[in-house]
Amino acid sequence: MSVSTVSVKDIIPETIQATLIEDAPVDGNVSRDELEIISRLVAYLKPQNIFEFGTFDGRTTINMATHARTVRVCIRWTCHALSHY
Repeated sequence: MSVSTVSVKDIIPETIQATLIEDAPVDGNVSRDELEIISRLVAYLKPQNIFEFGTFDGRTTINMATHARTVRVCIRWTCHALSHY
């Protein structure tokens, strides 16, 4: 069994762009390219819900929240509705 490779261009239209927040990674972050792909996927798919276990400094979370249609962030088991940027 093999896993096929798919180009980002085959999944996300090039017209869907993402403005990244804190795009310079530090050791432990996803790469800038990974962050851009995740952010563009959120902007393109416009999911109603995103569930993420945060494991570092919130960089991926803030970028997903920026590109989601509505945002609800749970921190330490308390949920807060955020206004869209």
